[in-house]
Amino acid sequence: MTYKVALMSCNWTCFKCNLMGETCDKENCATEWKRRALEKQIPKKPIADEDERLCCPECKKYAHGDFCWHCGQALKWSDEE
Repeated sequence: MTYKVALMSCNWTCFKCNLMGETCDKENCATEWKRRALEKQIPKKPIADEDERLCCPECKKYAHGDFCWHCGQALKWSDEE
């Protein structure tokens, strides 16, 4: 299963909150953390900042390599799928 398929098949409703009839606290919800972690595994193209340096599209900090050292976002350097 690819990261994209796992992300699409993920149930976004927090099971605990749903069973208890409570409102989900998105910041502390395990389901939300899982979704964020899966999204970071889908590679995104770096963006250029005002100095023409390539930066992570998520945290906007200088990036090189396969993953951002600052936030963990997977990076895609080519235009290939």
